[in-house]
Amino acid sequence: MNGDDFIDSLFDGKPAKATDKQLQIIETLLPYTTLNLQMRSEIINNLENMTEIEAESLLQFIDEHRVYLDPQEEYKKLKENGAFDS
Repeated sequence: MNGDDFIDSLFDGKPAKATDKQLQIIETLLPYTTLNLQMRSEIINNLENMTEIEAESLLQFIDEHRVYLDPQEEYKKLKENGAFDS
């Protein structure tokens, strides 16, 4: 977000729209999640109207449900989440 967007959002009271970079990251990572197809479809359909804050929240949600293609990364994630604790 540049300075003009921030000032404009302060004066008109409307939240800033999601940045192109946020939207691109969402579109790229979405197929690599455990989310069902209906939820993915709803997210894709709502990207145009998403605010910057909503996009940031969604990126965190996607990261929590991300499936790693590299087995080492998947193992690290499982280990961090306590999958191998006895």
